[in-house]
Amino acid sequence: MATSDSKGVAFDVSFGDDVERPKSCLPKRLSQRLAEKENKTTTSTEKIEEKQRKALERRKEHEKARLDRIHATQESCRKIAGKVEVLLEQDAKRHGLEGTQHIKPMSKKQAASIITNVAQEFQQMGAGLHKDIQEISTSK
Repeated sequence: MATSDSKGVAFDVSFGDDVERPKSCLPKRLSQRLAEKENKTTTSTEKIEEKQRKALERRKEHEKARLDRIHATQESCRKIAGKVEVLLEQDAKRHGLEGTQHIKPMSKKQAASIITNVAQEFQQMGAGLHKDIQEISTSK
């Protein structure tokens, strides 16, 4: 039933490593992506160095800001200490302790004003310290 005039097709199949695969062109978008990926790997070290430099600058700015706040708090503490010292001297003068003759008496209104001012400065300083503590705890 098979006739000898039919044409047959034969295939050569090899299983070795020396097989040549047909070279086909990559799609344009895929070749562009591969090229971009190669470019990114070469500039990634530059980008990392840039990011590290920026992070170092931010760290220095935060440190400078923190030091400025510390100095401002210290100055505020000095002012509060001076006002409290004045109030203590007035209290000593009022009680008639020795060595208070050179202190000029202060009116009740002036003393109340200083006391109110000291209380406000304590509140402001406490709020600032609370903010700093929260900032430090969130940065860790």
